[in-house]
Amino acid sequence: MKWRLSIASLILPALLTLMSACSSVGLGDGPLSDYAAVTINSNDQFAISEALIDVFEENGFRTLRGAPPNLYFHKPGSGTTRAVWGNLGNTNTPWIEPKVTLSPHPTKNATRVTCDVSIKQAGNLGVDEKKPFLTGTIGYSSMLNQAKKRVEAGM
Repeated sequence: MKWRLSIASLILPALLTLMSACSSVGLGDGPLSDYAAVTINSNDQFAISEALIDVFEENGFRTLRGAPPNLYFHKPGSGTTRAVWGNLGNTNTPWIEPKVTLSPHPTKNATRVTCDVSIKQAGNLGVDEKKPFLTGTIGYSSMLNQAKKRVEAGM
């Protein structure tokens, strides 16, 4: 009985960690549902890019490089990121790296903005890159929606 209890005490925190990681995600709309996505009622890619950069930097990201249609950001992962996505025995910090892509909307006079997230960690054999399933769709959708509001308010 004690042995079962100790296994349960190990499994429960792991499940809670996984659930908390999954709770920070959601779905975009349409066929790109594995990504955070938003449609902005503007074709001004400069204004959209500026709003995205402001929002991501306000949320702790640094702009790596990029100009429309692709913007790249990164920030060091938290202890939770290291625990969930890091490699065992690797003490290097995992980095969260969203790539934001702007593209003309196929049916509207608007811009489709998507955010694809990867987690990278340097190791002895190079950089290990993970593309966690559905990572970032609620948290990143919120940031995309903040940028949308700013752009559409400025019109």
